[in-house]
Amino acid sequence: DEPLDGVDWIFQTGPILWQYEQPRVIKMSSDKLAKRSVVVRDTVGNVRFLHFYELSTLVDLPTVLKDWAQKNDFKLSTAINLDGGGASGFYGPERTLDELEPLGAVLCVR
Repeated sequence: DEPLDGVDWIFQTGPILWQYEQPRVIKMSSDKLAKRSVVVRDTVGNVRFLHFYELSTLVDLPTVLKDWAQKNDFKLSTAINLDGGGASGFYGPERTLDELEPLGAVLCVR
């Protein structure tokens, strides 16, 4: 979609993996196994950052998320892949997940 008026910043990411509580069909001409970082939101607005160290393709990631949501009783509404693969990391007060490659961009949520 086009950016909304009044948006202060936007960063490139994707693809969208789940939308409107349904998995999206991902079609890619070149896809490879990689570590994945994903932001998910449930049906009441709770947000989680997920990191999958078991290698997955983007095409298979909607199914991986469906399995994760069922196992964790999470009513998945929306999910988007955070582009980065091995250059994805997470730093928080309770957990740190180191990147495998140098980071190209940082998103800071306070």
